[in-house]
Amino acid sequence: MTERFVQLSTKYRQFPNEESHNCLISTPKIVKAGIYKLSHCLIPLSFYNINENNNKLTFTTLGTTYNVNLIPGVYDTVNILTALEELLNASASGFTVELDEITKKIEISNSTNSFSFDFTDKNSMYKELGFKSAVTTNALSITGTDMINLLPIQMVNLSIDNINMINWSINHGTTFIIPIESGLLSYINYTPPSQFQQTVYIPSDRRQIRLTVRDELFNLLDLNNQDIMIVLERLS
Repeated sequence: MTERFVQLSTKYRQFPNEESHNCLISTPKIVKAGIYKLSHCLIPLSFYNINENNNKLTFTTLGTTYNVNLIPGVYDTVNILTALEELLNASASGFTVELDEITKKIEISNSTNSFSFDFTDKNSMYKELGFKSAVTTNALSITGTDMINLLPIQMVNLSIDNINMINWSINHGTTFIIPIESGLLSYINYTPPSQFQQTVYIPSDRRQIRLTVRDELFNLLDLNNQDIMIVLERLS
């Protein structure tokens, strides 16, 4: 008898040293070839909103350019101000970092010397801080053009055995798109609505399935080893 529902959980990793965001899962029974739809998924929002993909800061003052990196972690609109101020002042003194409570835009100032930022690096934190991907003007005070945004991704790309079911310009192996509807340190508890059913064709029987989680830019999304669970329903 073919099982109607299949549960995939990263608790059942084939190799314990693999991380939960990219691991091979052993299934208790053979997953038969066929078409399945995503029935439900539970994904912890345990990733760092500042990580190696968006923690770089490049600034120039008094003719010297500094390349610094914010320590990866979970940042909010309070602790990121302190962290940025300490990061800048570790290289050049006189910096203060504030957030306008009305506009929610960051203002970075120096009491003595003018400075500029270069936000053109792909790993720059420009989006999170509310800036454009550009070089700013040289000034004593620089304010973000946009609101601070410490949850810069709106969806998770979930891959099952790198089976591509989403029509991207480049095949990244995205099987399902999971919207993020909660804040950090909570869970995506997602059941697809009837008007947005997502399916996958599994071409052959298997007892092991690789589950991979990526962000909107298709970077691996490190969940700090917190486990994922998804449920598939067999259609045919």
